Amino acid sequence: MFFRRHVLVSACIVAAIVFLLGWFLVLQPARARFVADSLSLRSMEEEGAKLREQNATFDRLQKAMKNVRPEELAKIDRIVPSGRDVPHLILELEALASETGILLKDVALQEGKGDSDKSLPKGVKSIDLVVTVTGGDYATLKRFLEAVEKSGRILDVRNFTFSRGLQSYTINVQAYYRE
Repeated sequence: MFFRRHVLVSACIVAAIVFLLGWFLVLQPARARFVADSLSLRSMEEEGAKLREQNATFDRLQKAMKNVRPEELAKIDRIVPSGRDVPHLILELEALASETGILLKDVALQEGKGDSDKSLPKGVKSIDLVVTVTGGDYATLKRFLEAVEKSGRILDVRNFTFSRGLQSYTINVQAYYRE
């Protein structure tokens, strides 16, 4: 009887040890992998939903682009051209000056003004120019500024200074382009 009880207690202890070893060595790591896999699956499903939404947006935009007429695209390219195209911008300013009867003396590109680009839409950059014009009176200057304002390209007059006796005007202009 003593031997049977001892065997029964030993068998219970061995069974408890086997159960605990099985729990810690097999079941617990498998449970941890299952939890990690389910979290990974959930994040993949969320990423898939985001990608499907982006794909739907892309498809919608692609359909909208097909409906845009070529002349509208050309107009957009004149308003906000692709690339910096500084020589063409200077030619535009010179033509505006000539039309309004003022002399374009100098156009200088002002580098290092990238701080203002942060507020622009994605893919749009700006160029800062210092334009110096001479000749003409107040009315001529006003016509030039109105011509700049109404030009085909988006141009912002940021600052304006003048020299009284020389009839020289310095205008800080910001132009925009697409990358």
